[in-house]
Amino acid sequence: MRTRSAKPESGHLQSREPTPMPNGTEAIATRSQSLLKARTYDFSGMLSPKKGFDVSRKEILNSLRDCAKMIGSRRITIKQYDAWPHRVLSSHQIAVRFSGWDVALKEAGLEVRATSTGNAVEMVEIFLDCWEDYNDVPTVKNLSNHLKKINSKFSISMYTRYFGGVRRLAIQIVKYNKGEISENQLLDKYFRKGANRGSISAKLRYMVFVRDQFTCVSCGRSVNRDGVRLEIDHKVPVSTGGTSEFSNLQTLCIDCNRGKGDAAP
Repeated sequence: MRTRSAKPESGHLQSREPTPMPNGTEAIATRSQSLLKARTYDFSGMLSPKKGFDVSRKEILNSLRDCAKMIGSRRITIKQYDAWPHRVLSSHQIAVRFSGWDVALKEAGLEVRATSTGNAVEMVEIFLDCWEDYNDVPTVKNLSNHLKKINSKFSISMYTRYFGGVRRLAIQIVKYNKGEISENQLLDKYFRKGANRGSISAKLRYMVFVRDQFTCVSCGRSVNRDGVRLEIDHKVPVSTGGTSEFSNLQTLCIDCNRGKGDAAP
């Protein structure tokens, strides 16, 4: 098992030196080059083939707490822990032992990064690890197998919803490595062009209300009878590729809409 060399203690992605390579689409199509050549590793302290089961849970939890103490924060990332020279195992091994990295952090009494940006950083790091493990641009199948191997909380569908798919994320990483886009642009959530809430005109909104008879299609309450506030909702959320077409819109009261969130029916 490899161990990573020390890297900056930061919750952000490490800025890599641009490496000469083809444009994004060509890089993915030819699979001839890998930006992971820029990632350096130290193999001097290779772990035993027991995959960490010779290290007790108590030792692992104490190691996590010690790392957090050294960083000076109750919140540590996978990248920060793997860069720590005194770690007892890799983050992947810990994830296997505890059925999830976040589970281990919680058991150690540490905070879990629950923000979308924090998750995006972790998702990209896992994607890069998969890229190197296979020495090739990750396919849906390879990434799926990698996520299962490390007991990740993320799934292929989450990569699709957040990054717009495995292929798009790979192209974005190539662009980031070449300095064509910023880290924020790499980590930003992907929205399909033309699918935004602002595209719902007053006329379209009224047409939906009329079609649904000014009644919440979920609970049946109406403006006239119950005095509820009605809103226009996307049946398939914009975040998962839903559009603002008439057929994808419905009337919900404010209570039902807030409870629905981004969960598609």
